[in-house]
Amino acid sequence: MAWSDSTVTNAGLVMLNELLAGRTLTITDAVGGTGTADPATLVELENLQSPVQTLSLLGIENQEEGKRVKIQITSTGLAEGYQLQQVAVYAALDNAEESALLFVMQDDKGIWIPSESETPGFVVEMYAFIAMTNDVKIQMVATSGAMVSVGLLEEALEKHNKDPEAHPDIRASANLANAAIQGLLDSNIGTARLDITVPITGWETDVLYPYHCDIADEQFTADAVPLLTILPESMAAAQDCGMAACAQTLDGILRVYAETISTEPIQASLALLGVKPDIDSSATGGVYDITVATPEEAQEMMQEVFEGNLPAGDSIPFATPEDAQKMMDEVLGGG
Repeated sequence: MAWSDSTVTNAGLVMLNELLAGRTLTITDAVGGTGTADPATLVELENLQSPVQTLSLLGIENQEEGKRVKIQITSTGLAEGYQLQQVAVYAALDNAEESALLFVMQDDKGIWIPSESETPGFVVEMYAFIAMTNDVKIQMVATSGAMVSVGLLEEALEKHNKDPEAHPDIRASANLANAAIQGLLDSNIGTARLDITVPITGWETDVLYPYHCDIADEQFTADAVPLLTILPESMAAAQDCGMAACAQTLDGILRVYAETISTEPIQASLALLGVKPDIDSSATGGVYDITVATPEEAQEMMQEVFEGNLPAGDSIPFATPEDAQKMMDEVLGGG
């Protein structure tokens, strides 16, 4: 995914110029769509070519030369899949009721977003950068229905752990959780984690994606469920080659997919879900059982991690232990 055709619209330039007069810009919405426009006409757009899906806004960060907006795309609520080729972000000045198109990104190739029934847990996160040379006031309305992905959770945890004011009781709770996990080793469900390198050689054409690459390791089994997370230092390379968010395990093989062949190795972290006898704990640093928190415990932990910025009450849906067990049984074939 190149997404090289990206621009602030004429309406966006007007709003950004108003910031220099001390006004506040609020990013309100993000929308994904299919189809593309002539790059020369992007600045004139007021809406997308063919809007399909409302996307989730995850956060806005201060960078050295501007602002970085994080956007999340999931399959939630999609009755049919579509080719995502345009992403638009809308904003308003001083919390005005009506928003205008701030900037748009597009890519001729795009990325396929599957339907919810096809891939229920599909999630992709992407960034948009707004170059600003002044310390202007840009805020964002966070989307409460966003999915907490592995990458987002790791990012929030890292930020929290580096905070010198972080509460010591969190570390105590983590130690208690580890002790509880170790005490449940009779369960059939386990996880293992290892670091992998996706090479630049060994790629072959594929029917699902343009290319796939097989990484050999005897601890990979066909009944394991792989969760692949690209490490931060390889994010740019993964985006350039269109690395797929999904992966597949076969006996002795991890298969990864991409739209093009990367020009540099990609570093990633792999978590394997599977039946414990099939996971080599000595090679991966240990096998751990999965225990499910109650909705109240999960709500409390997420509010702690995200510094109280998540909606209060029961507005964040969490699976019950029974629901989570049922989902894990479906994923692992009832093992």
